[in-house]
Amino acid sequence: MDYGHVQGRALAPRPLGTPPLLDPRPDENKKRKRAAIACKPCRERKSACNSVRPVCAACEARQTECYYLTKDESETRLQALRRENKTLNELIDHLRTMPDDEAHAVLQLLRNSANPQSILKNIRDGNLSLVQPSQRETALAALPLVHSETEFKLMVDHATAYPALDLTRSAILAKTTLLESTRTLAYHMPSESAASGIFAASPSAPRELGATPQDILRAQSEPNIETDGAFPQSIDPLLDDLRIEYWTTVDVTDEFAACAISMYLENDHPTLGLFDARLFVKDLIERKHECCSSFLVTSLLAFASQGYTSKDVDAASKSLEFEREAEMLWRADKEDSILTIAGLSLLFLSHGGHGSGREFEILHEASDMAKRLKLFGVKNVLDDEQISSLSPVAQRALSHTTWGVFNLHILQAQFYLTLSTEYEPKISIPQASVDSNTEDFANLKMLRSHDAGRVFYHLCKLSVYASGIFLVVRDTTGSKTPPPLAFAMQQYSQLLAFVDKLPAEMRRSAGADYAPVLDFHITFHTLVTDLFRPFITRERDDGFRDFYQKQNSPEAIFASSVHQLKGIIVEYTSQHSAAAHHFYWQTALLYVFNTIVKDQSDPQWRFYFWLCMHCYSKLFICFAAIEGFAQSLLAIAVRYGAISRKDATRVMQEGFYKDGKAKRARSQREGQQQTQCSTYKLDLDLAVRDRDAADVSALIARFEDMDMFEEFTRIDESESSEGGNESYADE
Repeated sequence: MDYGHVQGRALAPRPLGTPPLLDPRPDENKKRKRAAIACKPCRERKSACNSVRPVCAACEARQTECYYLTKDESETRLQALRRENKTLNELIDHLRTMPDDEAHAVLQLLRNSANPQSILKNIRDGNLSLVQPSQRETALAALPLVHSETEFKLMVDHATAYPALDLTRSAILAKTTLLESTRTLAYHMPSESAASGIFAASPSAPRELGATPQDILRAQSEPNIETDGAFPQSIDPLLDDLRIEYWTTVDVTDEFAACAISMYLENDHPTLGLFDARLFVKDLIERKHECCSSFLVTSLLAFASQGYTSKDVDAASKSLEFEREAEMLWRADKEDSILTIAGLSLLFLSHGGHGSGREFEILHEASDMAKRLKLFGVKNVLDDEQISSLSPVAQRALSHTTWGVFNLHILQAQFYLTLSTEYEPKISIPQASVDSNTEDFANLKMLRSHDAGRVFYHLCKLSVYASGIFLVVRDTTGSKTPPPLAFAMQQYSQLLAFVDKLPAEMRRSAGADYAPVLDFHITFHTLVTDLFRPFITRERDDGFRDFYQKQNSPEAIFASSVHQLKGIIVEYTSQHSAAAHHFYWQTALLYVFNTIVKDQSDPQWRFYFWLCMHCYSKLFICFAAIEGFAQSLLAIAVRYGAISRKDATRVMQEGFYKDGKAKRARSQREGQQQTQCSTYKLDLDLAVRDRDAADVSALIARFEDMDMFEEFTRIDESESSEGGNESYADE
């Protein structure tokens, strides 16, 4: 075609007046807009990043350190890489020229941080916190029972998580509030001269318990101020108006229900937070149904009555009645709602306390409901924007239950009862209420709402960390290979950074007045031990583990957290009556007991052995499941030679079954409850390798075999202990 002869259309004349201003095309007269660069943590995770500085939304939600390769939006990635290369070269130059101890400290910082630029900045500014060897030796000599340089460094750099502890015999005996039975146990501890210095553990120790079981068990049966003394009345004036017959057909008085609910709200609710307590109590008293239901009330009383058995042994049978009614209500109406899922969670706790074996089924019902409600566990979980149309009351109730159920879900992943999830809640974590609309409930004294809200808030944040950790260390594929050590060290560094930022009210000293603070630290330290347990489960030739290894090793970190758990046990039994009826805190007993029977080189292991058994014997009054727990732990102790078969069976007979209050509570439960068949995994090390062999049912069977062996052989009490040579079913 000849384009030269094509006639174009005529142009119209230009209109009069000023021509309109035309907006330029988006790309005209402008440089091409550079794509935002994601932060390094999001790049490594290959997750979406909104590139907001200094902290992107994803890192803020994960509560992780956020940093960028580029110093600002104008810097290109190539420029950033050149600058990073310069930083690394400068770091290498510093390492070449600085003294050995400083270079060693910088290397440790590099191992625990993914941001070398911040370390270089500290070197330039002279802000490295380095302890000279002479100073370290002086400090270690002044501190009692510091087992490693790692523990010392943690005490110096992370005092909130690892406060200095004095767990010597004289220090424990000096506690004015110590239980008399615990004081008796402390008298059998070795003196400071027998256990002092940085490596206080002796290379070997006898496998006999030393103090006679009769003396120890006699101490356990003495009056206990936790359960036998005057019980503090914490009934709030609001609960004086409770009319419980509106909510349940179980025959109990209003006073009984008010006392049981009060005890739950005071001791269990700050850590569980399965509903908003103010809204629940308001509807409970006013007989409204927005934040209260019959199923929720009966499930709550089924669990709360178990703890209340420490005051009224008749509560043991009432708990089972409430449990049966709650199950009937659940079968009648399985509608998905936050009231139902909160009630299911409490029903799970009730079955767990009874050791019925049904807790696994109920927990999974709750987990499935959480997914259907999009609370957590699915990709498209609810967020604040999606619930913004709800009333403030409905939003607060939804937030509390969402995070309470999530926390419980993650806590049970610790015991392999459920799986962790990568989809945590996106709804904001509830904080202590300061809403003027709830001022009329400010006299709800047992809630200590400000303190309770703070503890719950930080527990929720800790659960997010735990969720990511359990996704890896609670691997469900059957792999027995531990995760990379780099993963564990990175997660540990993030946990320490999180705890370092806690307010003063969350430090252990605050736990002297408020037990839920200690519950938070129990959760933290048990999480740390679970994080490093896969790296230390390989046993030595003699069947025991050597915890005190080289600096910053998994063994040293593990041992440091176990030492803190020992301190928490002493603090709990010294300061809080809840030690006798609060189920949550027994996790500290479980983790310490699992450690001390497998590492008998610690001169104090006998003290903690008997202290744990003593605490379990008191919890047994309230929770039938503790019988199976104690039998399981004693079976573990026999296998590791910590106690003989004969003494193990005697512990159950003398310490658990002959206690007057325990006998009465046990008789209340007889005929209403099936045989113990709990699914908790109690041999924590064995669970890493063989979960089925580590659960309560398998361990109870082992204990019952021991009991039958004693009955048929009729070992005379005068015979010498044979526990050191015993070993049960090969794992």
